Amino acid sequence: MRRQSLRLALTLLAFVIGFAALFYPIFITQAVAPADYKEPAQIIQQEGEFIFTDGSSFYLLKRDGTFRSGPLGLSGREIEGTWKQKDNLFVIEGRWGWMNGLSAENDLRRMVLYIGAPTSIETVKRPSLVDGRMDVKIYKCYFEVEELQKITKP
Repeated sequence: MRRQSLRLALTLLAFVIGFAALFYPIFITQAVAPADYKEPAQIIQQEGEFIFTDGSSFYLLKRDGTFRSGPLGLSGREIEGTWKQKDNLFVIEGRWGWMNGLSAENDLRRMVLYIGAPTSIETVKRPSLVDGRMDVKIYKCYFEVEELQKITKP
C-alpha cells in the first residue's frame, strides 16, 4: 500500500512539473521594431564586424573583407575566405573544410547569402570559438543561402 502511494505521489509530482514546464519561458526576448537595428552592412562599417549564427555554426564578416565560419561545437564545417556586397546580398568566396575531420585540399566555393536586419543581440561572455575573445556580440537575424556552387579560384 505504501509503495503504491509513493508511486502515485511521484507520478503526480512528475506530471505537475511537466505541466508547469509548458508555461515556463525558456527564452526571454524583447519585441523589436525593424528600425531598432541597422542593416548588417552598416553594422560592419560601424563596429568592424558582424557575427551571426544558425545555432550550430557562426558566421563572421569583417570590415576588411574577410569572412570566417565555423562550428559552435568541437567539430563541423568551416569556411575561410572573403566577402563582398552585391545589392542586398553578400557574396562569399572561400575554402571549405571540416574542423577536426578530413577535408578536401582545394574545396573552393561561392556562397551567396541574403542577411536580414537583426532582431536581437546576444553577448557571449565566455571564450568563443569565433576568435578566442570574451564578450563576443552575436546578432540574431534571418538569413538564407541564395546560391552555393564550386569555383576554381576564390
